[in-house]
Amino acid sequence: MEGSQAYIMKGIEYVGRGNHNAAITEYSRAIELDPKNDDAYSFRGSAYAQLGEWAKAILDYTKAIDLNKKDIYYMNRGLAYFMVEKFKEARSDLETALSLNPENEIAKSALTEIEKVGY
Repeated sequence: MEGSQAYIMKGIEYVGRGNHNAAITEYSRAIELDPKNDDAYSFRGSAYAQLGEWAKAILDYTKAIDLNKKDIYYMNRGLAYFMVEKFKEARSDLETALSLNPENEIAKSALTEIEKVGY
């Protein structure tokens, strides 16, 4: 477990420097060491999202959700669905995020945007 956390920390450092590809490599190494590390999938999904690789981001968020049902994972996947105009899926994920954490302001705001486009 410690080894996978070290790779996650390196990935976070790379993201801080704007090097998302290097971060993805580090998160992938963390996943290789600990395939049940939901944080590694979530962070890698976010790095893919920063690169506009929405399909890969959605896959990683889905894996993170399969491992641990956190509101932030649903929110991030919902936002990724929004970006690819899958508004029904986005709405469902954002509503789930809010059911898990009613104080999630980002999910609330995103739901308002979805309502503006008629979903």
